[in-house]
Amino acid sequence: MLAKTIEHVIKVNIKGKDYLYQFQNAWDPVKQRSYSKHRITLGRLIDDKVELGRKFLRDNPQYKDVELTFIDNKLCPVGIEEVSLPVAQIVLSRSEALNAGASYVLEQIAKQSGITKALKAVFPEHWKELLSLAIFLVIHPDATVSNYDVIAQNSLYPAAAIPSQRISEIFESIDYQPSVEQYLKLRLASNKALDKNSYWAFDTTSVSSFSQTIHKVTYGHNKEDPDMAMLKLALLIDEKTAE
Repeated sequence: MLAKTIEHVIKVNIKGKDYLYQFQNAWDPVKQRSYSKHRITLGRLIDDKVELGRKFLRDNPQYKDVELTFIDNKLCPVGIEEVSLPVAQIVLSRSEALNAGASYVLEQIAKQSGITKALKAVFPEHWKELLSLAIFLVIHPDATVSNYDVIAQNSLYPAAAIPSQRISEIFESIDYQPSVEQYLKLRLASNKALDKNSYWAFDTTSVSSFSQTIHKVTYGHNKEDPDMAMLKLALLIDEKTAE
């Protein structure tokens, strides 16, 4: 049996030592949140090198003497090229049913419209995760991103299950001012190339908030209550693409 990429891996620091675990989340319908259903100890991360545990190697001997790297919540074998299968083959190779139709269509729309190209240009390290989260929110508008890893286990997104902590890290790593501005410029240029007579609609609003932790909440000109802080929102939409 060949050593394959190990997905759904998290790093946990315990008393100064980094341990690697493989996890599987499940959804609690009563508490309306995800929880850790299974967690397998894989080994440790020492000086950025993966050291697998004896128990894991005993149960998975194919990983003996295999060098692994920890990246994007995965343990990837070094020097072993991952096989990229067409969507149909990926679906057929799995034993459980996948919700793949809507996500596949949206992924193709993103490619054909240039969204994927723009994401790759602006966010080369995280474009796949950002595209997956966008597709997820389109399909599940009432869900939160913390539910992504649970739903992704039975869906087909560009990126595999992403832990909520990893999602927060990705969002925090984005420097919004230059990055988002660059992305919007690329999308605007792409839309103009397709149709020189396109128009954009722009609108603003504000949402009152009692939050003490959201740093973008400010005071001033609140239409509902002048004494309340508010979050200002602006929306710019292309009339034809709805971006």
